[in-house]
This record gives sequence, structure tokens and C-alpha cells, in this order.
Amino acid sequence: MTRNTRGTLVTAVVVAIAFSACDVHNTAWTSKQYLEQIAFAVDAYRKTYRTFPPLVVSDASGKPFHSWRVLVLPMVQANNFSEEYNFETSWDSDANADLRNATRWKEGDKFPNPADVGEVYYEARGDDSFDTLFVALASAPLEERPYGLDHQVGRYLPADQPFIIIEIKDSGIHWMEPRDVALGPGIVPEWKSLEEIKDQIVRSAEIGQETIIREREETLKFLEAKFGKNR
Repeated sequence: MTRNTRGTLVTAVVVAIAFSACDVHNTAWTSKQYLEQIAFAVDAYRKTYRTFPPLVVSDASGKPFHSWRVLVLPMVQANNFSEEYNFETSWDSDANADLRNATRWKEGDKFPNPADVGEVYYEARGDDSFDTLFVALASAPLEERPYGLDHQVGRYLPADQPFIIIEIKDSGIHWMEPRDVALGPGIVPEWKSLEEIKDQIVRSAEIGQETIIREREETLKFLEAKFGKNR
């Protein structure tokens, strides 16, 4: 996805997300509403590109560069974060540091400040934490395909797998960090396993032919029914 394509994408989805005129900084919003908004963004990405976003984009050496949470931001709200974020380097590079810690600001910036748009992904805890509440579930080995810029590779869910987002407490994962949760350690070894985070599950979203939001107990039953034999 080129810079021009991302710019066009922001314009293209403004109408689609006009229903969400509510400011994401509105504290009346609940994490469930954010989960629904993020699920909508993932589905909008799929409809635009005919594929779910890659869970991770890596460089040629395999170093994780970008998270799906960053890739779908244009679908979450109309803002210039994608223009500010440097896709040519990794999320934790110096070039993206002031986006990562939400300190970037320029005279004349229109609200919301690009540094603040990640608030849809994390809960303000008063301790400068930017850890995400929302992680994707890698339920099978990821498939590698070329992505966007030269020498970058997208790691995608298999085509027959739904995109599952799990809301958890205390993830320990920065919202921009390309790290999520795997069904088992053999799928993405450096990620936490589903078993490790089971007690922290709040709810989930399954984006398939339709989008289904499940509360905690429903989520646990769904995961057991769908993946129990493989765990």
C-alpha cells in the first residue's frame, strides 16, 4: 500500500464512517463500542482490498515493522495518522517515536492530533500506558505475501480463517506494536498463547461473513468449540 493509496483510502472511507461522528476522546464510549468500531474497520479494509489486513508486516529479514492496528487506522477515523506514520521503518524506530508516545504536535494540526488517534485501542489508565486492549488471534500459521513497500512482507491469516479480535486486560503490548496472541506457541512463537490470556478475556469480535460480538462467557464457549481440539 503506497502513501498515495493510503491518502486516497482515507478520503474513500470518510462517508463509510460518517455514522461515527462521535469523538473517540468521548469518555462515554465503552471499550465494547471501540471493539465494534475496530471490527468495522477490519471489515472495511477487507472490502477495500479483498483481504483482511496482515496481522504483521515485516522487513525482508523478518523483523516486525507494522501492526494491523496501524494499518486499519484510516478505517477507524478520518485523520492524517497514516501520513504522519513512517511506513518505511519500524513502529519502534526514532522516526515514529513521537507518535508512539503521543507527543507529536505541529502548529495548525487539526483535531485529533495524529499522536492521539491510538486512544481507540487503549484504555487511559493515568500512568502513561499505551498498552492495547485489543489483540488479534492467530489461529493457524500465517501466510507470507508481498506487501506495499519494496522488501516488506505481510503475514496474513489463511483465507479460510475469520479475523478474531479479543479484548483483554493488561496485554503488555503497545497498541502500535506488531505483536498479538497465538492459538499455540508453534504458530507465532514470540507471541503469548491463548491459554496465557484466557483469564483476562473481556469479550471478542469475530469478523467473517458477518461480524459477531461476544461477551466473555460466549467468547470462551466459542473458542472452546472452534479451537478446543487443537489446543
